[in-house]
Formats: sequence, C-alpha cells, structure tokens
Amino acid sequence: MPRAMQTSRRRGASSRRSRTSRAQLTFSVSLVEHHLREGGHGPRLSETAPIFLTAILEFLVRSLLEQARDEAQRRGAQSLITPQLLEATVYSNALLGQLLQSIIIPQVAPPEAHRSRRSRSGP
Repeated sequence: MPRAMQTSRRRGASSRRSRTSRAQLTFSVSLVEHHLREGGHGPRLSETAPIFLTAILEFLVRSLLEQARDEAQRRGAQSLITPQLLEATVYSNALLGQLLQSIIIPQVAPPEAHRSRRSRSGP
C-alpha cells in the first residue's frame, strides 16, 4: 500500500470520535438510538434526537443520584445509595414522583405492600 494512503488513514482514524464523546456524555448515544429504532421510532428519528434524549436521561439520573446522596448524608448512618434511598428520593420529590409514578424499583416493596404488611401484623 502506498505510504500516502497509510498516513491519510491514520489521520482519519484519529479524528473519528463517537457521538457520545463529541456530546461530552457518559451514556451511550448509540445504545439509546438502538433502543429507539427497536421500539419502532426509526422512520421519524432525526440525527440529533438520540443525542438529545441521551443528554436528558443522563441529567435525570445524575439529578436522582445527587438527591439520593444528599438524603444519605442527611440520614448520617448510610454511606451507600441503596434502592430504599432511591425510592425515598423519588417519592419525596414531586416532579420525580410524578415522572416515575408507574416505575417499581427492584428490591423495594411497592407502597401497597408496606401498607398490607402493617395491617396483617396487627396493631
């Protein structure tokens, strides 16, 4: 292969960056786009929609984790963010509670189960 072609390939390879790194995101833009296309939204998907949605998801997760961290520090006894702390954070924040009202966090009993357990155990 001629030397000129080798150098151009190297330059092209070094300038290639993923959409995730160009957008300075942590979550994978390609993975979000894959799930959008898998869900049947492919024909209506613009080039920037997966990037925008990834940024929104990353912001929501970061916000949730920061609030859970603050709740853990407020309680003082816990140094780890547990599923119970995430649930308490979601339900104490009106906007997150409304957004995630139909979500069940694994390893945490739904609020109805808490009520039914208390009523069965007696006074």
